[in-house]
Amino acid sequence: MKAHSFWGNPTEINYDSILDHFSGTSIHSSKTSSVPLAQYWKDTESRLTELFENICVNSTSVELYFEYPTKSYDRSKSSMTDLMIIVEGAKIAIEAKYTEYSKSEYELVEKWIQGGKGADHRQKVLNHWLQILKPFLKEDIVKFDKLPYQFVHRSASACKDNDSIAFVVYQLFYDDDNDNKLGEFIQLIQKSIETLNPKDRLRYIFMLVRVVKYLHVDKKEVFMRMRNENIYEFGVVKYV
Repeated sequence: MKAHSFWGNPTEINYDSILDHFSGTSIHSSKTSSVPLAQYWKDTESRLTELFENICVNSTSVELYFEYPTKSYDRSKSSMTDLMIIVEGAKIAIEAKYTEYSKSEYELVEKWIQGGKGADHRQKVLNHWLQILKPFLKEDIVKFDKLPYQFVHRSASACKDNDSIAFVVYQLFYDDDNDNKLGEFIQLIQKSIETLNPKDRLRYIFMLVRVVKYLHVDKKEVFMRMRNENIYEFGVVKYV
């Protein structure tokens, strides 16, 4: 298998350069999801082999895009996917979570629309995402106002410019401090999937990654330290 890694736009770079890019991003601590995400995918080929076996994808040519932008409506902010994996016959959007899902609630569409300066514009942004999703759904969405907004545009990112299969993979890192929150989060997403009512060509996967232990590293240094040592020790990985 030959895997090519990118940051954003399709200019191939090596792993150290990807860490350089991550160093320029804002994180709250070494337990922000982008940190374990960056380390997890360092062993790229073995991780891809495991992923493909679990979602039944077969490809020898793979492109990985960290912080992959999907254009929004007009000049609105693009939807940034943590990691987009593109292979022949499939587009796989990886959404990483760690402490995030246990600390706050997902903002629902109805609240998001009213939260900006212009509800009319935000409605057009939402319609943009729903139009992308439409070919992947069994019927038109009626009750989208109760869907988490991030769930909507992340799903649309996997479907954009995709005439084959779209996967949304929730890569959920957990430890003893937050494993009791996993079930609640998974239920929220499963309920959202039921509301969305996707066709078989839009598929959702939960990848549960146990964090056995991690180093307490200053957030300004964590990605540079990762060049030479592992910040995390991962345990069992389960697919649901």
